[in-house]
Amino acid sequence: MLARTLLLFVLVGLAGAAGVQVGPAAAEVLYHWTQLGPGSRLIARVVTDGTPCPSIAVDGETLPLEQRAAPEDGFETRVCETTLPAGAAKAELGDRRFPLLSGAVERIAVIGDSGCRIKGARVQACNDPVQWPFVAVAGAVAKHDPDLILHLGDYHYRESECPAGADCQGSPFGDNGPTWKADWLAPAQALFAQAPLVLTRGNHEQCGWAWKGWVRYLAPGQIPATCTIIEDPWTVRLPGLELIVFDSSFGPADRSAPENLERMRRMAEDAFAELTGEAWLLTHRPLWVRYDPRGSEGDVTQRAAFAGAMPDAVALVLAGHIHSFQAFDMVTRVSQVISGNAGVTLYPAPDETVHDIVVGGDDAGMATSDSGFGFVILERQDDGSWRLDAFDVNDALRRSCRVKGREIACAAAASDR
Repeated sequence: MLARTLLLFVLVGLAGAAGVQVGPAAAEVLYHWTQLGPGSRLIARVVTDGTPCPSIAVDGETLPLEQRAAPEDGFETRVCETTLPAGAAKAELGDRRFPLLSGAVERIAVIGDSGCRIKGARVQACNDPVQWPFVAVAGAVAKHDPDLILHLGDYHYRESECPAGADCQGSPFGDNGPTWKADWLAPAQALFAQAPLVLTRGNHEQCGWAWKGWVRYLAPGQIPATCTIIEDPWTVRLPGLELIVFDSSFGPADRSAPENLERMRRMAEDAFAELTGEAWLLTHRPLWVRYDPRGSEGDVTQRAAFAGAMPDAVALVLAGHIHSFQAFDMVTRVSQVISGNAGVTLYPAPDETVHDIVVGGDDAGMATSDSGFGFVILERQDDGSWRLDAFDVNDALRRSCRVKGREIACAAAASDR
C-alpha cells in the first residue's frame, strides 16, 4: 500500500511538472470576451461547454472565474465571469487573450441590429453570407483596430422556425443557447478578440422576447430572478469621454412605452446629474428617424423624457433600431447617429444628404442616410473633435463626418454628388 501511494505521488508530481492537469477535466472554453459595466468595471466573460469555470492569468497572477449562469433547459453551456483589476496589463486563459483598455480611447467602432431575421413570413437568408453579412461586418470592424466597440442593441432575431424552401434551413430559433450562438456568439468572435465591448439592450431583448439570453450572456449586472422591464442607466468613464447606456428596449416596435415616461425622465435626470465632462448617450431606439417603414419619426417618449433634462455636456446620441445609417445635425437639440445596419434585413433609405428639414417636430440643419450594410468608426482628432466614418460591409467609405460638440457636418458620398 505504501509503495502504491508513493508511486501515485511521483506520478502526480511528474504530471504537474509536465503541465498535465490532474483531477477534474479542464473547462472547454467556447467563447470569451471583455465588456464594460457600471462603475467602468471591465468584466471578463467566458462560456464553457458546461464544465466548471476555469481560472485566468492576470499580470501573472491566477484569478478564478465565478459562475454567472449554470447550464439549464435550453442553455447547455455555463457562463463564467470576473471583474478585472483596474489597470491590468494582460489577461489570458491559455493561449486566449482578453482585450483590455490601454489608456486613452482614440478609435471607437459602433454597430447595431446584427442578428438574422426569421419571424413568420419575414425571412432572411441566414445561410447566405451576402444576405446576412454580420461575420463580414465584424471582420471589417476588427481591421480598423478599434480601442472599444459599441453595440446598440438587437442581437437576436431568429424568433420562429425557418419555413420550407427558405435559405435558412437548419437554423435554431427562440430564446435559447443554440440561437444565441448562431445570431451572436459565433459570428461576433472577431469583435471578441479585438476590443472590450459596451453592450446596449435592444427591443428584441425585452421581456417576452430574448431576455433570458440577454441577462445570461450580455447584461452588465447580476441575473435577476424575473425579467426587469427597464434596467437602470449606467455610465462608463473614459479619459475625456463618458458613455451613458440607457435602456429604451421596452414597448411597441416603433417606440418605447409611453407609460414609462416619468420613470424614464427620473432615470435620465439621475444619469445626467453624474456627468463630469463630455458625454455620449447610447440608446437602442433613436430620438429622430427619417426613414422607418412604420412611418415613425422617432421615439416620442425619449424625446419627452430628455427635454429640459439633458445638459449641454451630452454631445451626441448613438442609436440603432432603424436598419440603416442615418445622422442628424439638430439645430437646438443634441445631434444623433443611427448605426443599425450590421446584419439584419435593411430598411429602404435613400443614399442622400439634405439640409434644413424638420424631423420629429425639431429642426435639423443636416440629415444624411445610407441604406447598405455596414458600421461606424469614430476617431478622436487633435482639436478635440471626432471624425465619424460610415463604412459598408466591404469596408468602403460611404460617409465622412466631423463631430464637434453637438454639431455634425457630413461630406456627401460620391453617389450623392
